[in-house]
Amino acid sequence: MTSGALTVASIAFVNSTDSSAATSKAHVQIDMFVPLTGPSGSIGLTADVPGFLAAQQAINSEGGILGRQLDLIQTDLGADPADSVAAAREMLARYPKLSGVVGLTSDTAIVSAQIFNSDKMVTMTQSGTTQLDHVHYKYVFRDYPSDSSLSVAMTAAALSQGYKRAAILFGENAGSQENVAPMVKLYTSHGGKVVVNEPLPLDQTSYDTEIAKALSSNPQVILYETDSQTAATLFSELKTLEAGKVIPVIGTSFLSNLAWLTPVANAVGGFAKLGQEVHFLATPTNPPNSAYPGFLAALKKVEKHPNTYNNSYVADNYDSVIIEALAMDLANSTNPQVYVKDLTKVTNNHQGKRVTTYSQGLAAIKAHEPFFYATTMGSMYFNQYHSVIGSWDIANTSAAGKIVTTKVISDATLAKYS
Repeated sequence: MTSGALTVASIAFVNSTDSSAATSKAHVQIDMFVPLTGPSGSIGLTADVPGFLAAQQAINSEGGILGRQLDLIQTDLGADPADSVAAAREMLARYPKLSGVVGLTSDTAIVSAQIFNSDKMVTMTQSGTTQLDHVHYKYVFRDYPSDSSLSVAMTAAALSQGYKRAAILFGENAGSQENVAPMVKLYTSHGGKVVVNEPLPLDQTSYDTEIAKALSSNPQVILYETDSQTAATLFSELKTLEAGKVIPVIGTSFLSNLAWLTPVANAVGGFAKLGQEVHFLATPTNPPNSAYPGFLAALKKVEKHPNTYNNSYVADNYDSVIIEALAMDLANSTNPQVYVKDLTKVTNNHQGKRVTTYSQGLAAIKAHEPFFYATTMGSMYFNQYHSVIGSWDIANTSAAGKIVTTKVISDATLAKYS
């Protein structure tokens, strides 16, 4: 599937005094390489862009990066790998002075990462694809848990609640299906039985056949991941076909954002109803002594919808830009080939001073004081493959449409099912 559209636009949250005093050539440029059209377009606009803009606000309010204002370039990566390849190459050609990239998606990450790494362009991504688990790209960093840890969390979420018969309904797209095999292996090795494993074609007008097949196998739980359009259709039909017997649904963290939740809630009768029937994984936000308060303050200046305030994807995208910016400040350079060596210094030095805002990081750098940036999810550590190991919560939606944590999956529980 080809989107047929490449959107490249400049978005700058700088005040009028700053923008009139300096030309755009003097500004530092980071590209937001995210989906803006196609099936995941709404995710890019609601779960990616707000976090980036919040980071831009926080950085520019402190004078920018090395005294230069930050401009964010917005590039639509398209709907499939072929689109993302074309978009990445066009973007790099159009912006030769680019200092960094943030974004990518699981369906397109591996091809995009190869291009950006070859171009020696520092890239921060949330992509969960397991293809990045054991690949070392010097310039590519993943600051969100891999889908391999997601498989552990899904297994733990189901079995720790006594669900030993599972129907697996995941989209047939590559980004979803790559999670299924490791999840099945873990689930069955710990005593679970997969009674149905049905890849779902996306965005069909009906899923009666697939639902009937799943229900006839008498599952105790449905493990789930698709785009929101597919889910809205499927869950509205599931509500009818269950005939009063509600089967719990546990979704991956892909469900944990407003762009996915809203159309599905509308299809099933509201957020309260959705919250009763569907739970999903989410990474913890706002742990003690984290960057979350500073993130929230910045986000409220650029985003007025409260349902984005506890979205882990929005928060993590904020962290991506802050980490790149502090690495540039630490290296005294916006050249990716220079500051790439300082990215792990921003996050991994847990013996240094804990900082939770861009302002505090700048102060530590100016004082020549060792530090580490504690992200919105808490302390972060990039391993040898530039990936992080994360923690997981189980969440649902309140009647008001807010994401609410219902259970914390402890490290001990994750270890038990790994």
